[in-house]
Amino acid sequence: MDGVLVDLMGSIKKHLGTTKLNQGIIDGFFHGEAGTGTEFWAEAGWESGGKQLWRFIKQYKPQILSACPSVCGNDEKVIKGKVLWCRDNLRIQKNQVNIVQRKDKKNFAGKDIILIDDHSKNIREWESAGGTGILHVNTNSTIKQLKGLI
Repeated sequence: MDGVLVDLMGSIKKHLGTTKLNQGIIDGFFHGEAGTGTEFWAEAGWESGGKQLWRFIKQYKPQILSACPSVCGNDEKVIKGKVLWCRDNLRIQKNQVNIVQRKDKKNFAGKDIILIDDHSKNIREWESAGGTGILHVNTNSTIKQLKGLI
């Protein structure tokens, strides 16, 4: 979700009123009120190409698998915000949204289950667990890879 459909870094920059981020700033944001609040997550912006990608994949009735930032744990407000974003932007129901810790994404892998993710570590773990992974670099590349699999 984040980095594929949702412009998480851009949304953090906008919220903080800055153009540059580093890991310390990002971690501080996630420890703060906004980073652990429902509103930020529910109102985050679309990733460039995210709407185009969603228009392509929604016909396959996908599930959303997203991680809570590790510094947030499984904060209920973060989860609620991500679910609301999916409801409002993707028009999908709560039962189609799975919010977990990053390390647990691989537990959803299986034959014929495709993960689109912007982190290579998640893709490696997913594929090791028996799923098919697509490392999201840009929308056109991801759609092209999906067409080769479907």
